[in-house]
Amino acid sequence: GSPSLAQTLDAMPLAGGIQATITDLPQERLQALAVGGVEVLRAPSITVELQLIDARGQAAGIIVHAASPDPACAAAPYALTLQFGAPWLRGPLGQHCTPYFTSGYPGGAVLVSAPQLHQDGDALIFDIEQGAYRLGPISFAPQAERGWDALDAQVGGYSDLSPLDLYAAQPVYDGLAALWGEDLFLFAQHLATRSAPQVEGDLLLQTGCQPGQCAFAIGLLAVDPAREAVYSAFFNEGAPDIRPTLEDWPPEARDIFERWRAGDYR
Repeated sequence: GSPSLAQTLDAMPLAGGIQATITDLPQERLQALAVGGVEVLRAPSITVELQLIDARGQAAGIIVHAASPDPACAAAPYALTLQFGAPWLRGPLGQHCTPYFTSGYPGGAVLVSAPQLHQDGDALIFDIEQGAYRLGPISFAPQAERGWDALDAQVGGYSDLSPLDLYAAQPVYDGLAALWGEDLFLFAQHLATRSAPQVEGDLLLQTGCQPGQCAFAIGLLAVDPAREAVYSAFFNEGAPDIRPTLEDWPPEARDIFERWRAGDYR
């Protein structure tokens, strides 16, 4: 792109008076991260997550999140520090496509992704001196205190609709595990990118898809707290996999299924 069109969006001190800048490149529809005129990263968008502070409390670098070209993927974290006065970019840190929450401490940062039904959470340290290393996976565990009554209150509007996933509630998780058995992971992959829970009549509903395949790999989870029942399905080329079988779905749930299959919830 022409430098005359590049617009500086953000500037952050790295160390020793050296700055990192994020510039907009409208012709390429990209943003660029540069240090002292040296470009180190391009992405659809780049945001500064936090300033890295060394053990003495001095600015020592930044953690940035770079958006993925795939809209179903979360932005990837990178660490930018200086090595002998030259920019040193490390990343992407962590697992592909996974959203990370970042918090800083003197000397580095901790990056954590929440565990989900389709994949373990992840925790890693970025140490300014030693680089990045994993602390290990975080297993998904349902919320034992969130039972049918809590879900029923969401349907009735007595409690605000929780942004938490329906499958995180213990009885929903138990119901899905009973329905899918060893295929639970496969079903969960079809809800990897998903809507927030919504109320449909007397049911709670979440729909989603498999990242990168949202045109045809879709999932449906409907919960009926009054009946204490869970209805689920996924569609990935060929016939949908429906559990329990559709004959066992009440009319209201079956209506949601037909609308979902016709593409209503995408």
